[in-house]
Amino acid sequence: MIEAAESTSTGTWHETPVLIASLVMIVVALIVLGVCLRLMRKASDSRRRCTAETTGTVSELRERHDDDGTLWSPVFSYTVGGSEYELKSGIWSRPSKFHVGDEATVLYDPFEPSHAYMRKDHSRMIVLVAFAAASVVDFIAGVVMLALWMPR
Repeated sequence: MIEAAESTSTGTWHETPVLIASLVMIVVALIVLGVCLRLMRKASDSRRRCTAETTGTVSELRERHDDDGTLWSPVFSYTVGGSEYELKSGIWSRPSKFHVGDEATVLYDPFEPSHAYMRKDHSRMIVLVAFAAASVVDFIAGVVMLALWMPR
């Protein structure tokens, strides 16, 4: 008589959705992390090139509406070498931290004056760091799922 041996492994072939889900999580996490790291490096390089400074003036306030009311973001106008440029800030606030006519320091690339940023505007970097952190958590969850699925 042949008796069936009891399996001690955790993962079985009929549980392939677990394998697929964990692999998808790992791959997506690596892609998102790679994109975030590349964009962070690009932003950092761009800021490093912005060594010249000038005074920018708030020329308008952009509005965005949500369930809690209105958010405001300044647009700065600045002049370099007789040419006029605009810098749309990534800072959104309620109430507005700026008013039309307010002045602030704008840092720009002396070789490409249209590339500029505000010293206190870290909004893009904060979003990139948040996405990078989420992708690391996603990667770890995918690896844990894969480890629990793998036969022992």
